[in-house]
Amino acid sequence: MKKNNYISKKELIFLSENLLEPRTPTFYGLPKIHKHFEKFPPLRPIVSGYNTCTNRLSEYLDSFLKYQAQRTHSYVRDTKDFLNHLSKVKNLPTNSSLITMDVGSLYTNIDHEEGANACFHHLEKRHFKSIPSCLLKRLILLVLESNTFRFGKSVYHQIKGTAMGSPMAPNYANLFMATLEEEIIQKFYEQTGLRPLIYLRYIDDVFMIWTHNDNSLKNFIKFANEYTDSKNMKSNIKFEVNISKEKVNFLDVEITLSDQILHSNVYSKPTDAHLYLNAYSCHPAKTIKNIPKGQFIRIRRICSNYNDFMRNANLLISQFCKQGYSIKKLQETLNDVKNMNRIDLLKESVPKTSDPQSIFVCTWHPKLKPLASIFQKNFQIIQQDHELNKIFQNPPLVSFRRKKNIANHVIRNDIDIKKQNKLTSKCGKCKICPSLATSNQIRNNQTNISISLNSRGNSKSKNEIYAAKCKKHSLIFVGHTGESLQTRFSKHRYDCKERPQNSELAEHFFKDHDFEKDMEIYILQNNIKDINQRKHLEDRWMCKLQTQHPTGLNKDCGSYLKEMYSSWTSCIN
Repeated sequence: MKKNNYISKKELIFLSENLLEPRTPTFYGLPKIHKHFEKFPPLRPIVSGYNTCTNRLSEYLDSFLKYQAQRTHSYVRDTKDFLNHLSKVKNLPTNSSLITMDVGSLYTNIDHEEGANACFHHLEKRHFKSIPSCLLKRLILLVLESNTFRFGKSVYHQIKGTAMGSPMAPNYANLFMATLEEEIIQKFYEQTGLRPLIYLRYIDDVFMIWTHNDNSLKNFIKFANEYTDSKNMKSNIKFEVNISKEKVNFLDVEITLSDQILHSNVYSKPTDAHLYLNAYSCHPAKTIKNIPKGQFIRIRRICSNYNDFMRNANLLISQFCKQGYSIKKLQETLNDVKNMNRIDLLKESVPKTSDPQSIFVCTWHPKLKPLASIFQKNFQIIQQDHELNKIFQNPPLVSFRRKKNIANHVIRNDIDIKKQNKLTSKCGKCKICPSLATSNQIRNNQTNISISLNSRGNSKSKNEIYAAKCKKHSLIFVGHTGESLQTRFSKHRYDCKERPQNSELAEHFFKDHDFEKDMEIYILQNNIKDINQRKHLEDRWMCKLQTQHPTGLNKDCGSYLKEMYSSWTSCIN
């Protein structure tokens, strides 16, 4: 693809990630507790495919499939899009029926070749074909036919369907269903002259309005359920159907037909426990504040009747109060939302045309509240760095990711629980191997800072950021080297004996220390060939581990690092 100039250098790098050390996908299931069951609920099969060899390719293909899926007639993006479709439906005939249909096991029932052909059919409709549709089809088949996964200690190969968990799976299924339903509706129309008034679909959930007699509806459903068999297709598509003259549920909307007019209300599954985020949870204050407002806006948008909105809003207040939210603030938020015009809330938001702002992402901690103001105040430090000033030309937007919660620590998607692999390994043949730490964590006991490590390497690895820890005094020295770790620490050993003035590490280990017994070596980062980048990352690790004297062994640093170090320290403390 690169040789034919179909992809850029950046796209090549993106697609090549995870190819050298790919992760084996794991299979797990999510219980469908809202379904009827006697002993154990049915499972929704999921294949966890992050960092696998085809994951990036699947993401890349999805960028093409997504646009084509959005152009299909039945496509529903979300609840807001669905409500806008409903608003176009005015007075209905007296014999109208509301129908919802659910495709049974859609993902696993699509044949590879038939699914790829459907995608090819829609990709050919593109006005600008930067990559030939036939090549994209081959890549789609490559992703589908390379779907292997592990369950426990056994490895399986999926020979039919696509895996739920693959980035391209939803839009791949969307395009297959769009092709199939177009054929079904058109063929039935050619035979009977009848078709649905409205036919909308959210992946495998279908909403339909039928304005003809009941017998013709039964014939249509029978025709749809028998279509794949009649065409000798390998894909086996069947619909579970719910028909009503009065009320049906689709997504989180309850659609009611009254006096030939459609009304919408909020729908919640019986198993929904309404466990919103607790008001005292460790999240940014804006997040806690905006959750109730977002939910009030959601029900204001869904409810076509104002009285239904107020009834649902009062129910929502009682649910939020159980989670520790202030009833006074909830009432204030409700008063703001109830004055909003529902028509305005249903309008599509216009994307901003301003230049995209750089985003700085880090894990949330309450002490990081002033991080945005710290960026503003010390932005000149970033501008002095020749690498950072390319990324942050203006002060960045600060965005937080949440910390792992209890569920993340307790629940596993892999039943084959193993001891965590040691990321750093020992060759066993050199003098520094006994001192090489294989732990996946480093801790500065002076400041109680612990940091997880994910770098792989050994004593022969080059271009690394390393840490040397004195076991006697629990002090850490951070350094970098373009040589192998073995060569660098041979020089450190000589300096400790003969030239203690050469480095802070040598000065510390010169007296009353055994170099092999009292030292522990960690690989912090590896494979960093650019010396300027190594120096920059060395400074970062000094800040992260707080290794400047007196809480560490590092002393020699420039004015830039001093400013960054003080900013980092104030942020932590």
